[in-house]
Amino acid sequence: PTAPIAAPHRTQIAVAPEGLGLLLQGSVGSILLTSLTALAGVVAIAAALAAPNTGQPRKVSRILLFLCGLALLYPWLMADLLGFALGALTLLRRAVEKR
Repeated sequence: PTAPIAAPHRTQIAVAPEGLGLLLQGSVGSILLTSLTALAGVVAIAAALAAPNTGQPRKVSRILLFLCGLALLYPWLMADLLGFALGALTLLRRAVEKR
């Protein structure tokens, strides 16, 4: 006796209302804000993960960049502000390190 094969079911994606801009739903401003902050988040995470191969930023800067990227990926204004603050802190830290 074999087990019955389960019928495939649809997968539903739960999206916060603030994140609908990534699905190109909402106002033009909302779509642009959500898309640009998500893009900045992906770039920050990529920079944090690629840094050990280039030998550029130190470990603390890479951690700050990674956290910055995660915050920017989350579709919420306070998370975006936190992400931009972490990014600014990272840039300031790098400027001080180069002196």
